[in-house]
Parts: sequence; C-alpha cells; structure tokens
Amino acid sequence: MANILEIKDLRKSYDGGFEALKGVNLEIEEGEIIALLGPNGAGKTTLISTICGITSSTSGDVKVAGNCIRDDFRAARSLIGLVPQEVALEPFEKVINTVRFSRGLFGKSRDEAAIEHILRRLSLWEKRNNAVKELSGGMKRRVLIAKALAHEPRVLFLDEPTAGVDVELRKDMWDIVADSESRWRDDHPDNTLHRRGRSHRGSRWYHCQRRAVVGRGKGQADGAHG
Repeated sequence: MANILEIKDLRKSYDGGFEALKGVNLEIEEGEIIALLGPNGAGKTTLISTICGITSSTSGDVKVAGNCIRDDFRAARSLIGLVPQEVALEPFEKVINTVRFSRGLFGKSRDEAAIEHILRRLSLWEKRNNAVKELSGGMKRRVLIAKALAHEPRVLFLDEPTAGVDVELRKDMWDIVADSESRWRDDHPDNTLHRRGRSHRGSRWYHCQRRAVVGRGKGQADGAHG
C-alpha cells in the first residue's frame, strides 16, 4: 500500500538553540489511522505544524502523496485538513459561510450538497445561519472539524481532539473517523492490511491501527497494524 505521508529526518530548531524536533522519521499509509502520543512539550504539535507548513523545518523532508511540503507547498497542503488545539474562528460570521470559505481557500468549487453533508454529520445544520459567537464551546469545536473537512482532504490531523469536549462530541468525532475509514475501505476492497486496534472503546486510540510516540523531539512508530 502506498504511503500518503513520508517524514524523513525532520528537524526543527528555534533561535536560542532549542531543538523541538530531532530527526523524526515516520511513514503513514493511505487509509491508515495513527495515534500520535507523547507527553506535553514532546513536539507533537510542532510536528503537525511543520507537516502542515505552519512552521518551517530546519532540515529534513516531508512528502504528502509524493508532494514535498517545501517545494510543492500548495499541492501538499491542499491534501491536508487540520483541526487545531485552539479555537480560532471569526465570531461574527455565519457557521455555513465560514465552512464555505475554508472550502474556497483550497480552490474547491462551490458544492452546497457537500457542505450540507458535513454540517449534518456534525449536528451543525440547524445552526448553519447562526453567528459563530452564538455557539457553545463544543459547537465551535465542531465548526473547526467541519472547516477541516470542507475541502475533502486525504490527510486529516486532529490535534488534541478530545480536549475540553463533551461525551457527545467525542462520540460524533470518532464516528466520523470510523466512517471515513469505512468509506476508504469500500473504495479499496482489496486492502486487507489494516485492522482496528483492540484498545478499549473509550480510549482515544480505539480506532487507530498504529501508535507513534514522540518524546524529546524524536518520534518512533510501533510498527503494528491492529
């Protein structure tokens, strides 16, 4: 199975000499769900930010479906959806318009059916004409997820996805992950490599086939599928 994401010897150093990433190597196959684990300050968010082009790497390579994040930024970034830790939304914009805007940013043509499908999956359809500032904290996080899915990315990052969310949103979010996996399997019936992990259903990595651990700026995957 082809790799959708390839990270080779990725390093990130800041002024002053602090090295946040110290040669991270990781390969993720298309259709795979992987949990990125590690303590606070280990470099997880820095790694995600570097892959998404938010932070520039000091050295190393990142390729998304063969597109280098440095040399082919637009092509690589268009394949990535990101749900960040922090809620940063335009407070006076309508929910549906902020999701439409995210889709348009990536050059996707207007598709009201696709937007409606995403908003309904996230229980946001009834709130579509509400200003973002009128929503609860949990609903705002749903909007972040909708924005990340709006341009139909092939790679989706959920940074601290269960932090500060209620049980219902947590369930809805993992249902979306499971649904995305199921639809990918339907499109690739010959793929028999991936099996869902045996972790307890309540754990955040229940749906993951593998786990990658980041510690002190270094990353290592466990290599197990299922």
